[in-house]
Amino acid sequence: EWKQFQIYVSSVICVQSLWRKYRAVQIADKLRHPYRDLTYEELLELESKWQFELDACVKKAQFDAAGKLEQKLVPLREAIIANKPLTREIIDETCAQLESQLEELLQNKEYEACSSVKQKLDD
Repeated sequence: EWKQFQIYVSSVICVQSLWRKYRAVQIADKLRHPYRDLTYEELLELESKWQFELDACVKKAQFDAAGKLEQKLVPLREAIIANKPLTREIIDETCAQLESQLEELLQNKEYEACSSVKQKLDD
């Protein structure tokens, strides 16, 4: 009976440990990427709202608040760039740029750099 109890306790501790690890990963991911759950349109709306507040703070000479808003805008703009929907035009433009880079590298005989550009083109 005591042995059975010890098995239950160790099982409970193992489950609790796994759950804490799962939650810690979720929290760390949320801290690392705070805007992941927002859509592209919501991100743009939030940026315009914060930009309006930033302009208002600058007009009122509240530079501390403006600095804090500017710091918040940097990761938001990075998230906007990362979440920008890819259209066919953007993909074609990117491929054309990479192909021209690759041709230029081949002409300059920079073969080591060609592999990374080729990899980006393949992706």
